[in-house]
Amino acid sequence: MENINYLINRMITARQEFLNRHLKPLGLTSSLFPFMLEIIQHKKLTQKQLSHLLRVDPALTTRSIRKLLELEYVQKENDPRDRRANYISLSQKGQELSVEILKLNREWFRMVARDVPLPELEKTMNMLKQIVIRLESEILGDSTIPPTPVQLPEDA
Repeated sequence: MENINYLINRMITARQEFLNRHLKPLGLTSSLFPFMLEIIQHKKLTQKQLSHLLRVDPALTTRSIRKLLELEYVQKENDPRDRRANYISLSQKGQELSVEILKLNREWFRMVARDVPLPELEKTMNMLKQIVIRLESEILGDSTIPPTPVQLPEDA
């Protein structure tokens, strides 16, 4: 089964299993992980922005945010200019958790990158990034991924 879809799906499945094993004690799952990463990265954003960045249905974002609120990892505040919009940010408990989330993200990357020379890894990542940006632009009209080249640090 040497086709790209098969390999990408196998990698996604392995990542989900890795994340689920590490996140279970925290009450999280691999499906909530990308939401936490985006909130950590952007500090404060609306649910609509979060849905757009992750390319997911707003209903999924609502359910995910509800779960993160129950776990007290995020907090929600109403936009004073638009009562329909809610800003999501990390709570104190979420800020403490962010250290573990970022650590898991680095650990996964190190597993993926193990035994791959840095120039080869950068080339592969840039090629995949270019493909995803092109596909999103063609299919969805735009891409939320910045087109800047991937440059990995020497200790990646």
